[in-house]
Amino acid sequence: MPFTKQEQTEKQICDSIIEMLNLHGCYCWRVNSGKLRVETNGRTRLINMAQAGTSDILGIVKGSGRMVCIEVKKPKTRNSVTQLQQDYLDKMKSYGAITGVATSPEEALQLLERSI
Repeated sequence: MPFTKQEQTEKQICDSIIEMLNLHGCYCWRVNSGKLRVETNGRTRLINMAQAGTSDILGIVKGSGRMVCIEVKKPKTRNSVTQLQQDYLDKMKSYGAITGVATSPEEALQLLERSI
């Protein structure tokens, strides 16, 4: 039976990217966007997270202070960036942020290196 490599989840890719960028002069973190419904003691409330379309990873480059915004996708879904996600990337780029879509830690590092 041939060995097949299991496809990484988007969360696993995201965690790997954060780890790589944090080792290469950035301070990065995961961001959740949208709304979350929470039930506590029989009461339901809606918690607002980051604005819809916000990139999966945000960060800052040590020394320059430039913002980093990376939308994480699986290799198969690389081209499935929503309009809200693309608008966010475009807006942040217009303010001077390093932006892009990455499917691996190596790809995210290339985005960073090309922009510094």
